[in-house]
Amino acid sequence: MEETIKISVSQALKDHYEAIIRVRDEVINDPEAAGNAKSAILNSTTAVLKDLAKIQVELYNSELVARLVQQVFNALDKESPAIRERVAAALEVELG
Repeated sequence: MEETIKISVSQALKDHYEAIIRVRDEVINDPEAAGNAKSAILNSTTAVLKDLAKIQVELYNSELVARLVQQVFNALDKESPAIRERVAAALEVELG
């Protein structure tokens, strides 16, 4: 049986963001760091932060879809459990 690891993706993204900012600031504020190293760090951290922002949007959207699906199933449970079961079966087939 496969074990599920539960983590807060949102918190992990925040932690990663803060770590990237710390590294960036350390290099930028290091008087001994070469200019090209500082430039490389700025370019790299900007790219990573852009990716993190994209991931955060995708996470928000997936959480929104999950909440909407749950609300639909809650409404179907109240109105027609038989239709709910048919919808759930059809989704299972479609989603594989």
